[in-house]
Amino acid sequence: MDAQTPRPFSFDTVFDGDQVIEPRRIKRVFTPAEVDAARAEAFAEGQASAVARAEADAAVALREAAQAAKAALSTLAEIAHEHRSAAARLALAAARKIADAALDQFPEAPARAAFESLSR
Repeated sequence: MDAQTPRPFSFDTVFDGDQVIEPRRIKRVFTPAEVDAARAEAFAEGQASAVARAEADAAVALREAAQAAKAALSTLAEIAHEHRSAAARLALAAARKIADAALDQFPEAPARAAFESLSR
């Protein structure tokens, strides 16, 4: 068909300047094998999408669990430090009480130990 020949207008036809671009024809009738193949392809895409979504959700859950564990370990480290500090203060208090009781019972023992140390 040459450019001078008039064409009847069709809603499926796209006119672009001097060039007429025919639209792609859409197939309206499919064989059962084509339907089964399209269904299998769509099912595989959907399954892959569901698996990817599940993996993304699992990654988010793992990240949240890691953050919670990190926060819990930080808290546990603080509690352990406080416990060690309290145990050290308790040990010092007990040592002072024992030392005071020993000095009350043997008041000359520190002086004797100092003199023995000096005599060596």
